[in-house]
Amino acid sequence: MADIVYTITSASSGSYTTPAGYTLVNVDAIGGGTNGSGGNGHGGGYGGSTGISVTGGSTVVYYSVGGAGTNSWTNAGTNSSPGSSGVGCQGGGGGNTNIGTTTYTGGVPGASSHGSGGGGAGSGGNGGDGVFNGAGGSGGAAGSGGISGGAGGHSGYYATAGDGVVPGGGGGGGYYSSPGVGANGMVRITFTGQVATTNNVCIINCGC
Repeated sequence: MADIVYTITSASSGSYTTPAGYTLVNVDAIGGGTNGSGGNGHGGGYGGSTGISVTGGSTVVYYSVGGAGTNSWTNAGTNSSPGSSGVGCQGGGGGNTNIGTTTYTGGVPGASSHGSGGGGAGSGGNGGDGVFNGAGGSGGAAGSGGISGGAGGHSGYYATAGDGVVPGGGGGGGYYSSPGVGANGMVRITFTGQVATTNNVCIINCGC
């Protein structure tokens, strides 16, 4: 049986029951980037955990994908943010705490009220920082088989500031214009580690 992968990028909550025959789940989460008002467009952080034990047909994996500035998380067995990496992960929204066996931070916004937004972290690296007046920070790298963060929004001085890019990009700051909007985060849930099956062989003693 192949891995079963669910990727959610809309701000929402839900759950998946572990499919029959699967024994492990790997999880990733990127938090939502913050809005750029006052130069506060911080990129969302990343948290990921691998090899969490689950029971096929029984264990429910809960998730929540954060909107702007809100945490994204997964939890195997409980419908709440995880307390440790042993049951799930959390990508901190806009600078909040990340939880996982692997974590990376989102980029910080550029200086001043019209600084560009920081990039969302990825499963392979931190998000890039914003600048005083210019392009947004780059999204964090995915790494091998991972997920990448979204870029931060460009700053707006006389022009309109840019929005953060999904997942987790922070909005650009606006000085004489409206600030950019922080991007939603994302969650990825991968069921793996299927149970091996063996053929039963019946041997009859023929008395030979």
